[in-house]
Amino acid sequence: MYRQGIRQNLMVAKLPAAPPATETPAGKSPRKKPIPEGGKTTDASVKSLYRRPKLHNGNYPYAPYDPGVFGPVGLLAAIGRWASEAEAQQQPAALAVLASLQDCPLYVISYDSIGQVRFGHHITRLAQQRENHLDRILAALYLNTSVYGVPDAGSGRYSSNTFALFCQMTSRFLQAFTPVAFADFLVFRAEYPAEVTPLFNEFFMNIPQEIVASAAAYGRWLNTTAYRVARADVAPGADYNPKNDKQQEDIKKTKSKLLIEFESTVMSAKTPAELLGRVAERCSRLLNDDIPAKATRFMHAALSGELAPDNEALNLKNVQYLLVAFMRLRSRKSDEVDAVAPTTEVEPETVTQPTE
Repeated sequence: MYRQGIRQNLMVAKLPAAPPATETPAGKSPRKKPIPEGGKTTDASVKSLYRRPKLHNGNYPYAPYDPGVFGPVGLLAAIGRWASEAEAQQQPAALAVLASLQDCPLYVISYDSIGQVRFGHHITRLAQQRENHLDRILAALYLNTSVYGVPDAGSGRYSSNTFALFCQMTSRFLQAFTPVAFADFLVFRAEYPAEVTPLFNEFFMNIPQEIVASAAAYGRWLNTTAYRVARADVAPGADYNPKNDKQQEDIKKTKSKLLIEFESTVMSAKTPAELLGRVAERCSRLLNDDIPAKATRFMHAALSGELAPDNEALNLKNVQYLLVAFMRLRSRKSDEVDAVAPTTEVEPETVTQPTE
């Protein structure tokens, strides 16, 4: 029975067979000998045959930094990156794998449970894009998103309960892609890197793209306005020093307070006219600046109810979601803009607030 149990354990563990037992003289410890396998081997070579994989890089290519954070979405992103970087003759097969996952049940087996998930066309389409694909979006959300109340780096960030809930709501939004899931995602006030822009463009795909682009210009202007006001308040003129960590942290805190104020103004408005009027008034008082010309299309669509012609409440929600989402996006220069001159993303021409 004992030898039979050993044989079964060896078959499961796939370990080399133990050497035959030999009698050891009293008072001496048994001598360990290398296990021959196709000739002479050393202890080091035998151990290397049974070494565990390097789990810090994941058990599959292009695994996310923490595979458990975004769940199966991370696996889909890894497949998408593999497809985008595959050789020319392999790309059709790789894209076919991604296409087959759309609206198809996928069973996820872990140590704790067995679950089933489905991926919609929106998330699989992001995974199929060669530029700004899902893999980059997840990395930006996990590594470079500034969640208010959570450290930007260090162990305190990834052990924070608030950051864990943010990742959970992000994963839910990516899988469901519904207005309810998006509202839960926006509950966590944060600033996102520019790499997240394709995600918002995909979510607002049912809105004409020229309106979405105009809303993005308005949101970028609000984000830049908050930064310029914060920088002028903390380090006016020649006092600004980009290498002063304390100064940069104070600018960031002041900017976040202004963005929270803008968001509160947007979400508390009862009509699109009230929303646009209050935001424009507040920004003009802070910076004595007008709204960029690129935002005109979005403002006219909001006032005319074009975002939801038959539903005023839905029209207001779409206006609020568009403005809040793009307001949170940082520029690709990571806020390294001049405190006086406008950024290159803002049109030099300006317009006044349209009326109903």
